[in-house]
Amino acid sequence: MIAKKRLVPGFFAVVCLLGISVYWIYRAPIVEGDFDELRISTQGQEVKVIDDKEQIREIMEQINTSSRSWHPQKGFRYDYLPHGMLVFTKGSEKVQLGVVLPKGNVVTKYWEVETGFGFGGGSR
Repeated sequence: MIAKKRLVPGFFAVVCLLGISVYWIYRAPIVEGDFDELRISTQGQEVKVIDDKEQIREIMEQINTSSRSWHPQKGFRYDYLPHGMLVFTKGSEKVQLGVVLPKGNVVTKYWEVETGFGFGGGSR
């Protein structure tokens, strides 16, 4: 009887910790920092360079707050589709994210973020 009384709170604590961890993983920022420049390229050609910090912050905010799906695969999942790159830079620091052009979604190694950017065919 005493073992059951200890087992229930322990099980509840494990479930709560697991739930909090999963919630944090799905809400953790994809890209963070104070970047000076954002280079947008589609299919290997540079389309636009943004150096307005407020506009860069808005794009980062959209990436970090949009819905995302977990895809734990190795390599770029959409190498058969037209794609682009977002390159955030500040000095020697550089963060690169892929963009699937037909959907406008940002793709990382593990996530597809439903941003809907219109950098060459998206809906935005």
